[in-house]
Amino acid sequence: MTKKQKDLLVRELTNGMRLVDVARLLRLTVAEVRAAQNADKDFAREIRRAPIIFKRYLLHIVVLGEQNWQAAAFILERRWPLQWGKSGSDRP
Repeated sequence: MTKKQKDLLVRELTNGMRLVDVARLLRLTVAEVRAAQNADKDFAREIRRAPIIFKRYLLHIVVLGEQNWQAAAFILERRWPLQWGKSGSDRP
């Protein structure tokens, strides 16, 4: 993978896209991305950080009650249901 591809991949993951979709966008396979991760530990670290940055962004929207905070909450619930979905005691 080129540096440009790696940078774009990390940016799109940070924006909330899933790895498989970004790989397709870049005309790469997930196996090619995984091989690049194995060869470049800094790249691997950035890939691991990207979803955390996206989650932090969504939490910021919800906590501050910004416009469309409900959409951010919905994404959190759907993307990370164990952490942000309704717990058993909250369900009717």
